[in-house]
Amino acid sequence: MEEACLAVASPVRGTQVRMTNNHWRFDSEVVRQQFGWTAFKVINDFTAMALGVLHVTEDRLVAVCGGEGNPARPRLVMGPGTGMGVSGLIPTNTGRLPLMTEGGHVDYAPTDDLEVASLGILPRFLHFFLESNFQHGFEDKGRMRPLLEATPVFVVTEKYTGLLGAAEALRNPEV
Repeated sequence: MEEACLAVASPVRGTQVRMTNNHWRFDSEVVRQQFGWTAFKVINDFTAMALGVLHVTEDRLVAVCGGEGNPARPRLVMGPGTGMGVSGLIPTNTGRLPLMTEGGHVDYAPTDDLEVASLGILPRFLHFFLESNFQHGFEDKGRMRPLLEATPVFVVTEKYTGLLGAAEALRNPEV
């Protein structure tokens, strides 16, 4: 193995990596040298998820609501992690540029005990979710309703989205 990519639940700045919910710290350049790799990238876990979505097959995307969307527009990827993970993909002339964010402080605003319990297990009760009031809550935003009604929303059921994204990060010179 000559290259590696590690996705971590932490902001990544430079070569010094400090885990958000853990005392672990390391220097990615020191790790790269110790293993003799030609490349070692450390990226945020939701940057990996966003990059991985590019490789998820249609049979692993469950349409929740919204229109067809425009593939030339930016994409938002979000979901539960150590907090509320958020990343995005911005189209460029050569592919897509991931937004390296730390959305862990973005609020998830559950409105009842059931929504609190659902955090992180959505694919396990997908049928229930698809019959829930999610679409109404997502679209019911006053004058923004037409925009949100046209915004496609999917649940990704691919188990290895993050690994697909880490592999993409090695190929993507923007990361």
